[in-house]
Amino acid sequence: GVLQGRVNYIRNSVKIAVDAYDGTMKFYIVDDQDPLIEAWSKAFPSLFTEDEPSDDLEAHFRYPEDLFKIQSEVYLTYHMQEPETFYRKSDEWGIPENSGGNLAGTTANAGVPDQVPPTYLLTKLPGEDEEEFLLTRAFTPRARPNMIAFMVGRSDPANYGELLTLEFPRQRQVPGPEQINNLINQDTEISRNLTLLSQRGSDVDFGALVILPVEDSILYVQPLFVSANGSETTTTSPLDVTGTVSEEGIPELFQVVVVQGERVVTGDTFEEALAKLFGVTEPPDQAPPEDGGGGGDGQLTDLVAEAGRLYDRAQQALQDGDLEAYARLIERIGVLLEQADAIQQ
Repeated sequence: GVLQGRVNYIRNSVKIAVDAYDGTMKFYIVDDQDPLIEAWSKAFPSLFTEDEPSDDLEAHFRYPEDLFKIQSEVYLTYHMQEPETFYRKSDEWGIPENSGGNLAGTTANAGVPDQVPPTYLLTKLPGEDEEEFLLTRAFTPRARPNMIAFMVGRSDPANYGELLTLEFPRQRQVPGPEQINNLINQDTEISRNLTLLSQRGSDVDFGALVILPVEDSILYVQPLFVSANGSETTTTSPLDVTGTVSEEGIPELFQVVVVQGERVVTGDTFEEALAKLFGVTEPPDQAPPEDGGGGGDGQLTDLVAEAGRLYDRAQQALQDGDLEAYARLIERIGVLLEQADAIQQ
């Protein structure tokens, strides 16, 4: 976000629509109870339109990320309802540290850990029948790495602006991003890969960590990118992965890491990593039988292959800035993985 320092007033009062053809802007007041906007609209009456936003436009309103960041950080303390618990801060929460960027961890400022930012997702809330566009953020117990809850901000018109908190059962230990980062760090094959890449003059970075609920577990997906630190470099890993890093230093996908529980697998693609995770022995690119047979193994192969294709499309949507398409594809991947998990069991 762009907010810096302390903020003493913030409201979600105005939505601005920009005409992509001529740059014309329309300022829609969506909270007429805000006294500050009421004063501004009287001082600058021509700035704000009296028109109502169309249904199509309103359907694209997003809950603002900066406001959500402030609310989620305040909620770390104010979720405690019991006076004694609040006074002692014995159940205070925290924001998990970001495991993206350099594998050793990233920092926004010197010595200050970078926090996991809020994420827009298209998913279905517990007890709801339809998917909806949400802004989400994970919480951990203060000074502990496991995940304890999610906060969501709803963006669909029927429930726009509602905030919900979804807590995991206290007796269940759900690993958080920091723990996943540690598991990846401790993986022998990945460590050998990273050492070899570093020796050959390549910069190694991890992309955004994607969290996918699969039945009663959580699947973490994280892509590994490499870029040249000088001249063109050919990289060969102990996992028999060979690639060329461009001289321009443009990051290129090297491998995809998938973590479930304490199991870490890697592949050249998301599809290959899933095949390893679910024990699919048939090569993912092998054509399925014409009659669609093959029993459970054949179905598992097909599900893994389709999830891999959707992941490629999701990464392209993310690169294009289409967050809605990205969230929709990630949700579909989650459904496929639940089906694969059910077959495996």
